[in-house]
Amino acid sequence: MVSLADQVKQMLESHPEIVEIQVEYLNGEKKDYSMEEDGELSVTREAAISHLLSEVDWAQVDEIEVEYENGDKSEMDVETGELEAPEADDDDDDEEDSEEEVEEAGSKEE
Repeated sequence: MVSLADQVKQMLESHPEIVEIQVEYLNGEKKDYSMEEDGELSVTREAAISHLLSEVDWAQVDEIEVEYENGDKSEMDVETGELEAPEADDDDDDEEDSEEEVEEAGSKEE
């Protein structure tokens, strides 16, 4: 059986469009890891992946969420290592904004 750390490593190597990973632990603590290269700090994507793999307490991981370059997010199934279909981050916010604008417009007319 492939370990969760190996599954995450394989996922990151096969999906270079992933720019951030958020790990949520069983105790509710969340930690973000950037996968973007940083020329100023001489951080390569490989170094960022290596840091993530060594720092995370894999036995305590409850959820893993990934963010793509375009802002979409999806979760990785910690049991199977499969990525769910990406969800566009904008959709929910746009609907909320529209409702707020309608409410504001209504209150201004009164």
